[in-house]
Amino acid sequence: MKGCDDQNIQLYLDGELHGKNLEEFCGHLKKCTVCVQELKTEEELISLLHRTRPLYPAPEALRRRISSEHAMARLTGKKN
Repeated sequence: MKGCDDQNIQLYLDGELHGKNLEEFCGHLKKCTVCVQELKTEEELISLLHRTRPLYPAPEALRRRISSEHAMARLTGKKN
């Protein structure tokens, strides 16, 4: 990996960096305070989103209706 690449931060957070790419990214983090800060910011956002998920699930009838409409759209090839 050469230089900073925001895509690598996302790949890292998603667990999609492996082998040499992972090693290079981790090495880059040791030298790049900008990427370290960006990584921390993204991790904080992820944590916030996990903590603020809806307090209540959608009603079962709504969930069934959405699932049914989604399945029908997939079968007919229609997009909303």
